[in-house]
Amino acid sequence: MNLSIQEELQPFVEELQRYITPEFLEELAREMKFVKRKRKFSGSDLANICIWISQRVASDPLVRLCSRLHAVTGTVLSPEGLNKRFNEKSV
Repeated sequence: MNLSIQEELQPFVEELQRYITPEFLEELAREMKFVKRKRKFSGSDLANICIWISQRVASDPLVRLCSRLHAVTGTVLSPEGLNKRFNEKSV
């Protein structure tokens, strides 16, 4: 049986998603002062982009990241808006 890396990692990803819930990520984002109030782009959205949506977040174009974010979460964000979210508090 020849599994791809993605297929091999899938059980690990599912286990992580059980523990790293959107609620946990929102609380962490508030503690880190990334999020101060409820907005359309959340700490959970940031984690989705950086962990689950794109394995090449540093090199993927912002347009592609925004498109994938919308497809996965329903969050609509412009490339300029996403660019502003990548700051010292988010990294």
